[in-house]
Amino acid sequence: MELRTAFALIEATLEEGRRRNARPLSVIVLDPGGHQIASAREDGAGIARLALTKGKAWGSLGLGFGSRTLSERVTKAPNSSPPPAFWTVACCRRRVIARARG
Repeated sequence: MELRTAFALIEATLEEGRRRNARPLSVIVLDPGGHQIASAREDGAGIARLALTKGKAWGSLGLGFGSRTLSERVTKAPNSSPPPAFWTVACCRRRVIARARG
């Protein structure tokens, strides 16, 4: 992916966040190997937001599916513990981060 394409994806994501009145966002674009191409952090985003964003994106690449799918799978899993309402995965040097909405 070209850098200008990555920047365009970031800007489109930030615009969508503004359209939805979302809290300040951090956005990252990774290549297929998990290396950062570009990132942005809006004013007011928490100090850990970009690191969390990278972990979530990196984990999705490593698992081969997005964190939404992971959350859905965990929610449907029998006897899942801890409860899926606040479920977090942290592995691979603390880079994989997925949290079910709850």
